[in-house]
Amino acid sequence: MSCPGHHGRPGASSAQVKSVATASAAALLLSLLPRHALAQLEAPTPQAQPAPAATPAAEPSLEADSQAQPSDESATEAPVEAAQQILPAGDDGIAEVVVTGIRGSLGRAMDIKRDNKQLVDAIVAVDIGKFPDNNTVEALQRVTGIQVGGRDSGEANNVTIRGLNDISTTLNGRQVFTATDRSIALADIPASLLGGVNVYKTRSPDMIEGGVAGQIDVRTQRPFDFDGSKLVLSARGIHSEEGDTTDPTVSALLSNRWNTGIGEIGALVNVSYQRLRFRDQTTWAGSLDPYDAATGDRVPEFNADGTRIINRGTALSNAPGSTIDVDGTPTEYLLLRDAMGGFDKYGERERPAGNIALQWAPNEKSKYLLEAIYFGLRGKDANSQLFAFTNGPRYAGHTDDFETYDGTNVVSRNYLDAPNIYTNVNASKPKTDNYMYALGGEWQLVDNFSVKSETIYQTTKYTQLSQGMNLDGTRYRADVAFNADGKGTPSLEFLDDPATEGIDESDLSDPNQWRYTWYYDSITRNKGDAWTWTADGDWRVDYGALEKIRFGVRYDRHDAKSRSGNQQANCEAVAGCDTSLASNPDRYETTPGNFFSGEANYPSRWLTGDYRSARQRRREPRNVWLQRRTGLRSRELLRHSREHLRGLRDG
Repeated sequence: MSCPGHHGRPGASSAQVKSVATASAAALLLSLLPRHALAQLEAPTPQAQPAPAATPAAEPSLEADSQAQPSDESATEAPVEAAQQILPAGDDGIAEVVVTGIRGSLGRAMDIKRDNKQLVDAIVAVDIGKFPDNNTVEALQRVTGIQVGGRDSGEANNVTIRGLNDISTTLNGRQVFTATDRSIALADIPASLLGGVNVYKTRSPDMIEGGVAGQIDVRTQRPFDFDGSKLVLSARGIHSEEGDTTDPTVSALLSNRWNTGIGEIGALVNVSYQRLRFRDQTTWAGSLDPYDAATGDRVPEFNADGTRIINRGTALSNAPGSTIDVDGTPTEYLLLRDAMGGFDKYGERERPAGNIALQWAPNEKSKYLLEAIYFGLRGKDANSQLFAFTNGPRYAGHTDDFETYDGTNVVSRNYLDAPNIYTNVNASKPKTDNYMYALGGEWQLVDNFSVKSETIYQTTKYTQLSQGMNLDGTRYRADVAFNADGKGTPSLEFLDDPATEGIDESDLSDPNQWRYTWYYDSITRNKGDAWTWTADGDWRVDYGALEKIRFGVRYDRHDAKSRSGNQQANCEAVAGCDTSLASNPDRYETTPGNFFSGEANYPSRWLTGDYRSARQRRREPRNVWLQRRTGLRSRELLRHSREHLRGLRDG
């Protein structure tokens, strides 16, 4: 058979090469099939199939070419024999190939849902270290009926089930908590530690009480989960576009099991470390209130006789020319937002975690477990805010420069003279350590009756130091638009005063135009521990509609302690306190810049308090620190300082 444009043997030669290649691949596949499957393939077809339509000459048939070449049969047999010699065979001489992947994970999850009487959803990690998520919360967003939120600081950090957030959390079926809470921050558990997560949307009597919305059970890996040895190393980098940083997420798992003279023994070690540097940027606008259209002053809440003019939260008309009675006089008003601000939050977070599990099965009817789990959090962040009042006096000579949205009395743009602004930084340094230890066993006493029991001890600590600093200032003029581009993007611009040569009032990073005011800090130290013992029985009765009886007993002793304190001081209220930033360069820093990636007409950077300097003096009461900056001492202040130090030590 020949192709158009080819003559005689060359066309047949081309088809023969394809036939041999196909026969070799088919032979390799046939060699992997069980013999009964091969017999079925070799058996004649019970019913004759209609003959295929004739192949046009322009499209050479591979089947026709293989029939024209009897030598291809020997070419098929040779690869089959070679493949059977190379591939390892079982006792019956048949090779076995096992392929696992995402389908295996889905199958296990379906089994969990099928075997439970409650409404359960599950995710299962067959391939360890291949979750595309950083923490348990982000992994749960793939479960039906689960919503994740709190998307800030570079990740999601809270979970709801069907919109409800009263959720109880367990770890390998054990109640787990952080410090004084009754639940744990699921975001603190790295996804690389997960063996799976079960989400119970309905409750059963054998579950720990609490959690109206449901229960989330996080399961870690154990050595008997694997056949033989397992070694997994995982490393990846996470790039933050806003922070322009790349951070590591690494994990390692080593597991093995051995048959010994005392039974089967398994051991597993799993460790994980995450680091994430983040940056979040947000703008916001203040409340919408009525202002006198003629004077620009806010409409008061009370008349001169003390009667209320308008209640806060009352819906007002936004039609042009709308009025409110003030002391009996209809007064036209405009609706204006009283402030605008922006948050620039930046920091980093580290999450070390690990678990060790030892399992022993002396026989087929008993199994023992010793397990230790740890996960922690190390964080530090600074959230700096630029706050500007947008309801102050308008430009001199520009009293009619309010701009409103078309067809309304709602101000879209305002011009301010000598606006008051301030920046403040709220910094925090959280630290969490969670430890859990468990020793337990399972026994199949008879064929239809089994018992399991565990003793668990867990201890957890949470510490957070929070600090804040305020810087105040006044600028020449401001131009503010609440929807500058028609898409909700705000605009806040500070103008330079041409009369003050050498000073740029539009520059918010100039320390000479700020003054130091408030400082405040707080510290929280929470600790909790618990001893728990459980014993559960499972009796299969198979009596009519009654299939199984489960029963158990649980003893739990949970102790929790919480201590906190705070203090604050106003430098302007302390006699002799120096509010100048220029003479105190250790009290401020500049935000990273390029705020909102330049997509809003907003100051790119501004000065904010330097919480690191204050943290170095955190053992001093703020008023003592401020006084010491001025060289003042007093017996009373030193006494307060000693009391504060004693409280920190005792706490």
